[in-house]
Amino acid sequence: MKKAKLDILEDLPDLKSEGTAPAGVQDPTAAAGRGWAINKLFLVAAPVVLVLALVAGYAALQLGGHFSPGAKSGEHLKRPEIPAPAAPAVKETAPAAASGQATTLALDDFIIDLQDARGRHFMVLVDIALQLQGEAKHKSPEEIAAARAVVIRTLQGKNVVALRSPEERRKLKEDLARALEEAMGAEKVQDVFFTNYFIL
Repeated sequence: MKKAKLDILEDLPDLKSEGTAPAGVQDPTAAAGRGWAINKLFLVAAPVVLVLALVAGYAALQLGGHFSPGAKSGEHLKRPEIPAPAAPAVKETAPAAASGQATTLALDDFIIDLQDARGRHFMVLVDIALQLQGEAKHKSPEEIAAARAVVIRTLQGKNVVALRSPEERRKLKEDLARALEEAMGAEKVQDVFFTNYFIL
């Protein structure tokens, strides 16, 4: 009995030992072996190169070109210039009134945070126009800031639930007129108008 061969590759004939190839003709098995080695190298090296390229691209994107020619050292570490916020809109008009001169001063963009008795937060958004008695004269930023502070203090002292009723709004107008007259000195506040009034 003969022993059965289980592996086909076990008994490969050695081509080199059988004979030599003629001059100028390459051995096909040697070329196939080198090709397989190059393919293995490509399969390992290609993903590594791809990952390195992705990491380098991400780093360049994050740095944002701070290493471009002409950029000074440390220039990218400076904080960007942020423009100062614009002053709130203040409009003064002098309508022609039959009973005398009156000036309207608009104080816009009040956003005041209030709490009710249960601790819930509400936002009061208000734009106010003041009708002042007397000649129209330009208000200084300090005077406008003082008037705005009076409006904010007066509104913060009120109950948010009460501010929803029309009666409380009329009372708020009277309180604002009285407090603004004290703050503005010589000028008399004839009336207070809510051009916008929202409670959120």
